Amino acid sequence: MKALTALAATAALGIGTASAAVIQVEDFNALGGHGATLDNISIATVTTQSNRSGSVNQALLFDTSQSNTQDGDLEGPHQRLSTGTAIDLGNLVIIAENSNFSDPDDEARGGSVTFDFTSAVNLYSLDFADTRPGVTVEITDIFGATFLYTLFDDLDTGNNAPVNFMETLFFGDGVKNAVRMVVNLPDSGAFDNLAYSEVPLPAGLLLMGTGAAIFLRKRKAA
Repeated sequence: MKALTALAATAALGIGTASAAVIQVEDFNALGGHGATLDNISIATVTTQSNRSGSVNQALLFDTSQSNTQDGDLEGPHQRLSTGTAIDLGNLVIIAENSNFSDPDDEARGGSVTFDFTSAVNLYSLDFADTRPGVTVEITDIFGATFLYTLFDDLDTGNNAPVNFMETLFFGDGVKNAVRMVVNLPDSGAFDNLAYSEVPLPAGLLLMGTGAAIFLRKRKAA
């Protein structure tokens, strides 16, 4: 089941005449319960690489409504750091620290979670919780261009805080026609709520063909 929340917004797709696109949010809530593994979502395959040698290299879901978990700093309630607004995050995505998936714990040394999209999408933002400054999101578009975004906020509150912080990292005005997104966590932390819109099928096919042609020309020139 797709965990999508329509936000009733529009965005220019950046090809030909601007088209209306509904921004949707993958909130990870319908993909499983506390400790469920995350290997794909409706629009992408997901691969995980820990920064710690010998790790299980697995992304997990962490239910913020749980209590007395391995990660009190991920439990609700949450507030947006910039405004103090209360936020219900539901499921978060973490990198597993060990193979005890039934009681998930985020990897203290961090790592990366890569989303390879099954077709081109437009990306707008991603939420983070319990992260220290320096989180990055690297997005690659259909033409091979890369866009790097960094979250400088300190969202680490420790395990005994009465409330935990979250914040949204916006990707400028949106990255159009993205085919890959890599979330890099320098240490512990989690993310949630990927805001995106789908590229209409005819436009997506045209872009994929154009991107492939550019790639082949680069290979011949090499």
